[in-house]
Amino acid sequence: MSSLVQIAILQLLSRDFYIFQKNFLHKLKIALYWIMISVFIAQNYLPAMGLQNFGPFILISSTLSYGLFIAMKNAMSFVDDITGKETINYDLTLPVAQWLIFLKIAISNMIESLIISLSLVIFGFFALMNLQAFPNFSFLKFIIIFIVSSIFYGSFSLILTAYLKTISKNDNVWSRILFPMWYLGCFQFSWNALYKASPVLAYIDLLNPMTFIMEAGRSATIDSAGSLNFNICCIMIIFYAVCSLKIGIHFMKKRLNCI
Repeated sequence: MSSLVQIAILQLLSRDFYIFQKNFLHKLKIALYWIMISVFIAQNYLPAMGLQNFGPFILISSTLSYGLFIAMKNAMSFVDDITGKETINYDLTLPVAQWLIFLKIAISNMIESLIISLSLVIFGFFALMNLQAFPNFSFLKFIIIFIVSSIFYGSFSLILTAYLKTISKNDNVWSRILFPMWYLGCFQFSWNALYKASPVLAYIDLLNPMTFIMEAGRSATIDSAGSLNFNICCIMIIFYAVCSLKIGIHFMKKRLNCI
């Protein structure tokens, strides 16, 4: 990659980060509404239903999965640009390989997901006020899974953008893709619990990248013995990220009629 191309990509990333920086507090505030309410209910009221120590479980699940919604939101913004002002056309006219422009978009979404998700965790820890709720906490694994999951969300955002034809059809993407991935991806239950209930469904659920993200998050914080192997989870998440990136770039080129 020539120095000119590197400079162009870095400048585009700097532009995206500048825009994100200006809107960071607003985006964090919106995310906190969901995270804090979910953790508060799980920690203080669900124990009355027999779900003990469910607050830490939901905190890790919520913060790790929030990047999926960031990917969808950014995909909607991108589609709005494609069907409106078409500012993306300027980026595509730069002396840079077009696949690098799409890679830049994935990286920007990855960075946003990582920063917001880690910020949510910090507030979540204060909401729990109990560090002993994470008996298997490993700082290294904790950071690795947030980075790896963010890489997947950045790549997956390209698929969402390619699939979403217009903003008015975002409910179609939510119902058919996002909600099943999120809710069936071990968000509120462990893979081990699913396996005990139905081994067949448990193995089918391994086709869902969210399953590996949720399991790796719990392995790094609250249940290293009862969760899927952390290293295998990370490898599978990277595999899904690479597949998403290649598929996303392919269909983005087709959608934008890139030569």
